[in-house]
Amino acid sequence: MATGDATAPVAGWRRLAARLLRHRFARFSLVGGVGFAIEAIILTYLATVPAIGSLKGRLISFPVAVAATWWLNRTLTFQSRNNAQRESVRYFLVQILGAFTNFILFLALVSGFPALRPIPVIPLFIGAVAGLLVNFTLSRTYVFAQHEKNR
Repeated sequence: MATGDATAPVAGWRRLAARLLRHRFARFSLVGGVGFAIEAIILTYLATVPAIGSLKGRLISFPVAVAATWWLNRTLTFQSRNNAQRESVRYFLVQILGAFTNFILFLALVSGFPALRPIPVIPLFIGAVAGLLVNFTLSRTYVFAQHEKNR
């Protein structure tokens, strides 16, 4: 097999990734995945600390992940030049709203459709997609929209 043939699949994946990353929603989703990883790592560690545990750990890991995703979305996804302090507050509030949407939809699906209780990953996924759509829409139209007077 020629060397060029072995690298063709890698080149194809690179072209696909480059094409996808031209789209703002794809970059936003990728940043969300990075935020999930950051939060998961921090929460996993904090859950092992007896004085902190999972619940208190989430109160620490969530804001850290939100701060990281705000910066990544500000620089990579939206290339924002808004006032950073005001923008970060708007972003944090939108993330809370997205998380609330996610949880309420999950709760409604599990409560309203008892058949989903044994397979919570389905309502979890639906809630996560709804939260992502809320977060992206409000990030695009409110958080990172050009706020001339707030620069």
